[in-house]
Amino acid sequence: MPFRKGDPNINRVKPGPGRPPDKFRKLMRGLASRNDSLVILDRILRGDEGVVSEETSTEQGEKGVTITKVTKVLVVDGDLYLKALAHATTHGYGRPAQSIELTGPNGGPIPVEHTRAALAGRIAGLASRIRTDSVVSEPHANGDRSS
Repeated sequence: MPFRKGDPNINRVKPGPGRPPDKFRKLMRGLASRNDSLVILDRILRGDEGVVSEETSTEQGEKGVTITKVTKVLVVDGDLYLKALAHATTHGYGRPAQSIELTGPNGGPIPVEHTRAALAGRIAGLASRIRTDSVVSEPHANGDRSS
């Protein structure tokens, strides 16, 4: 049954795999590039564990007592944080290009002499088989050589 004009199933975009929307890419870029993300990454790479970031405020209390209030403490598991940052970076900026270099033994050229000789032998074998097949098979009444 053909679609009728105005049918909601015509050209319907189904959500699922594919290129993520630009809104998601911008969000991932923002997460990967935040200043506190870079501070946390720096501390993890230096080997600091436990409390990574905290916000404090200092006030002068009565009788000259200094009061320090901790308003936010962030405790981060380094491995989990690095995985999340890698995910945000990859989905925000794309995977970096990887170069692949093929070399022979000790970084030299790839030896192809053996490959050339083997290929020449296979071609010669196929050529001789074609010659013997064409001699053995005789044309049918209609001129066709196929069996």
